[in-house]
Amino acid sequence: MIDLKEYTILITGAASGNGYGISSFCSDYFSKLILVDKNEEALIKAKEKLYKNQTLKNKNINIDIFKCDLSCTEEINLLIQKITDSNMHIHCLVNNAGITLPLNKNLNLHEKLEIWDKTLKVNLTAPYHLSIGLEHIIPPEVGTIINITSLNSTLSFPNNPSYMASKGGLRQLTMSLAMDLSFKKIRVNSIAPGYFKTNMTKTSWEDMLKREERSSRTLLKRWGMPDELGGTVCFLASNLSSYITGQEIYVDGGWSIKGL
Repeated sequence: MIDLKEYTILITGAASGNGYGISSFCSDYFSKLILVDKNEEALIKAKEKLYKNQTLKNKNINIDIFKCDLSCTEEINLLIQKITDSNMHIHCLVNNAGITLPLNKNLNLHEKLEIWDKTLKVNLTAPYHLSIGLEHIIPPEVGTIINITSLNSTLSFPNNPSYMASKGGLRQLTMSLAMDLSFKKIRVNSIAPGYFKTNMTKTSWEDMLKREERSSRTLLKRWGMPDELGGTVCFLASNLSSYITGQEIYVDGGWSIKGL
């Protein structure tokens, strides 16, 4: 993946969880990281930690951070403008940021619709907005877009219709963008994580029964760690995957194919 040493990667939701794990792994391979998150304090800490953990593989990494609330159209437009004005190229855009807001039986119709709207704004509309907004600075032939979906892009889990709809939509958006950007030879793929140990899954992780249930549902008998997504990101961003576009790759420890 020697070509990545000349590339810039932008990762949303990069201050924590899977986004930080991807950033940490990719810091060994890319020349420049652009980290985007709504939490500015966490972004600053993530940047400091990445610089502190620099390895001999890539001791000259350059890292920029941008605060952006992806539920706000105006903030996304401002982010696109700032990046465009900087005259940089984005060789790989990773739409990782996402939220999950499970329903409970006490919510009324208005509250359920609010959750629906907010979830789709962050998980589906923002990736589309960023993809088409930054398309003009993604280089043809080598540029890639990677959307982070979920097991829920094809599998149903209870009491979370907005999350499932957004991830299923993101899977379909991946195929749509792959087709529409093929004339520029920009490849678009998605990665579907299984259960990873992050703040989003903290409640399940801390419940030993749920932790074991989810571990046993995988073939590898364990949860994933956030940096384990990084290898697939680098593969899809590099020339090693030059003939792959419009695909979804599961990184789930075998959850999605397990039968009895």
